[in-house]
Amino acid sequence: MRKKFTIVFIGCYSLLLTSCKTDPVDIIYEPRKVYIEIVVATPTADEYVTLKNNSGSERDLSGWTLGDKDDPDAFKMPNGMMLMNGARRSFPGSSLGFQINDSGEKIYLKDSTGIIVDTWSN
Repeated sequence: MRKKFTIVFIGCYSLLLTSCKTDPVDIIYEPRKVYIEIVVATPTADEYVTLKNNSGSERDLSGWTLGDKDDPDAFKMPNGMMLMNGARRSFPGSSLGFQINDSGEKIYLKDSTGIIVDTWSN
């Protein structure tokens, strides 16, 4: 679902600031489609990351990556990994290739082209 917001900027167009006008600018807000929903950082044995698909359709996560600030592409999702609309998928910490720190952590979710789709930090 896309939401439209209008923001009004006040622009002053003279050096003496005597002539001002307002110009509305439309900004489109688009909610995240596939995102990091849950991260459990402690205890170490039970760490996991959960993704959620909120896109309105099934998403192919082949080649997407999860990683942290030290290795942003530590875990590459296998070919054929699909996530149905509204579904969640959890990845145990032991399979991620990085340890989720209890504090100061930043986790990246990237699509198959390397574009950052979402981040999480504590």
